[in-house]
Amino acid sequence: MPAHLPVDDARQLFEENTQRTWSGLLKVVEGHLNKANGIENEIVLMLIPVIKQLEKSGQYYPYDVDDFVRVINAALSRQYAV
Repeated sequence: MPAHLPVDDARQLFEENTQRTWSGLLKVVEGHLNKANGIENEIVLMLIPVIKQLEKSGQYYPYDVDDFVRVINAALSRQYAV
């Protein structure tokens, strides 16, 4: 099964990232690491290098949740293609 970010988790991360930047998202995601409730550690650990790559590549930061889900899941699929 390809790597993907569930829509509910994506919505939560998008809303928590008030900076609307990749570096802001990285801080939000890292804040979820090793938390008992919320986004699974496996997902958090998969997202960290993907977010860094998106920022490095100059990818625009998504303007809404739907675009965010599309961009993140496309990047996850590329990074973790089987």
